[in-house]
Amino acid sequence: MKKIIAVIVVVCAVLGAANAQTDPLLNHYMFNRTFINPASTGNTNDINFFFALREQWVGFEDAPSTQVFAVNGYIDPIRSGLGLAVINDHEGAVGEHRLNAKVNYAYHLFLSRKAYLSFGLSAGLLYCKTNFDNARTANPETANNLKSQSAYNPDFDFGLEFNMEKFTLGASCTHLIKSNDDVNSVETPRHFYAYGKYTFDINDKFAVVPQVTFMNNEANVENNQLEMNVTGFYMKKYWAGLGYRLNESANVIVGLAIADYLRLGYSYDFTVGDIRKEAEAGGSHELMLLCRIGKTGSKTRGNGNPRFFE
Repeated sequence: MKKIIAVIVVVCAVLGAANAQTDPLLNHYMFNRTFINPASTGNTNDINFFFALREQWVGFEDAPSTQVFAVNGYIDPIRSGLGLAVINDHEGAVGEHRLNAKVNYAYHLFLSRKAYLSFGLSAGLLYCKTNFDNARTANPETANNLKSQSAYNPDFDFGLEFNMEKFTLGASCTHLIKSNDDVNSVETPRHFYAYGKYTFDINDKFAVVPQVTFMNNEANVENNQLEMNVTGFYMKKYWAGLGYRLNESANVIVGLAIADYLRLGYSYDFTVGDIRKEAEAGGSHELMLLCRIGKTGSKTRGNGNPRFFE
């Protein structure tokens, strides 16, 4: 009986947001933000390859599943970052699928050897599909009133980011051309992000990085999110942290640098709020792989702007 109630509550929660889909927000986005803010493209001298897999609400059949791939690098002669980001998001319980592919560009304005401001723009396509024919809903009339659709739509993001050696402050808007008025089950509304983090060096081995992120969904204020987390790093090779996403989940995150060019991270979310209370929902697993190649030693940047936590 609990299993049935759990499925009903989760599906109803997803259906309630069917006309106001939200972007996925990963726990590991601190290591690569290009899929929510193109201004962070090229924020190191390396070529960065990022992959994340998120399996949400473990134990539910057809629970949400998200995969993110991103690659970006910095081109010194034009003081710009270029990259590609792909997001694949699937919710099987209501037949919802989104595939977002975009090219990212960022121009870096150097204010000093240890500070710069970047302006980013991304352009791509967003494919959305909803298939409510086989949706498992608590109310059959709800499914009957929802029409299955699919569409390819042009998609644009814009963002700003200010970076110093130990401080990052950013803001962005995704899905720029989609206003609240023209959103439907195959349209994603504008999302606004704001975040900041600071690195506290405890000594030459330990560092602590607190971070705060806010996400606003223009079409549904109930889906607004505030996230706070603190991550500790040891010898720039190992990390562990705690985070809380308001009224949604608490999470733990751990990781290590397998080599100078390869990092592996894992996080687990403990579901909180209404879904946890009413349906005893399972947690969420997230796996991150970050690979870096290059380190070209840019003359423009020299030894400035080191960001080994990125």
